[in-house]
Amino acid sequence: MEKDEANDALYRHLLEGAIAQGCCRILCEKKGGNDEFYSYLLEKGFVDSDEYLALPLPEVKLPMRDEGLLPTKGDTVSFEQAYFLREQNFYVDKKELRLDWQGEKICIFRKTGVCKFSNAFEVVGEKDFVLDSQRALSQIDICIQLLEMGVKENIKLYLPEEKSDALTPDVSVGRWAIFISEEPMSLIERRYFLTDLKKTGLYDRVSFYEFQFDFEVGGRKLTLYYTDLDKA
Repeated sequence: MEKDEANDALYRHLLEGAIAQGCCRILCEKKGGNDEFYSYLLEKGFVDSDEYLALPLPEVKLPMRDEGLLPTKGDTVSFEQAYFLREQNFYVDKKELRLDWQGEKICIFRKTGVCKFSNAFEVVGEKDFVLDSQRALSQIDICIQLLEMGVKENIKLYLPEEKSDALTPDVSVGRWAIFISEEPMSLIERRYFLTDLKKTGLYDRVSFYEFQFDFEVGGRKLTLYYTDLDKA
C-alpha cells in the first residue's frame, strides 16, 4: 500500500470511529507530529485553533448511550455533571445517577440534585447534600477516589454552612483533612496554612484536591494524595 493510500485508510478509520461514537468534532494536539502530517489534516478540513487542529462533525447524532446524559425539563443536574459522573463509573438514566462500589452507594436524583449515601459516608450539617455547585461535584469525586483507594468508613462531607473557617475541611476521613483548592496557594501561604492546621491538633494528614477533567475528551484522572502533617 502506498503512503497516500495508507494515510487515507487511517483517516477514514478515524472519521468512522468518531461518527460511531457521536463525537461533534475531532481534536488533534499540535505537538508530536510533523509539518506533513498537519498539512494533511488541514487539507481534510481541520481548522487551526490555539492548541489543536479541529474538525467539526455537525451532522453526527448522539448514540443512545450518550442521549441518556441530556437533561430533561426541570432537571437540576446538568449535562456536564452527568457526563463527568458517567466517566467516573456512575450508572446514568433519566431519573438518577448511581454508583455502587463494593457495597457502598452514592445516588443522585436528577430532578432535585439531592444525593443519598450509604453507611460509609456522613453529611455534616442539617440539610440534604445537593449537587448544586462545583464544590459539591468535587466532594463527590473525592468520595469516589476514596472508595477506589479502599476507604469505606468514616467519610464526612461538610455542607457549605459547616465550613466555619478556612481550617474546616471539605471532606475528612478520621484524622485526614481534605481541602478543595479553587486557586493554588503560594509556598508561603501553604506553609502558614499547614502550621495553623497542626496547631488545631485535629489531623495527622492533609490533602489539597484540585478538580481536573477534560470535558472535550472525557476520561478519568486521580488527583487525591496526602501529606503527613508532621513531615510538612
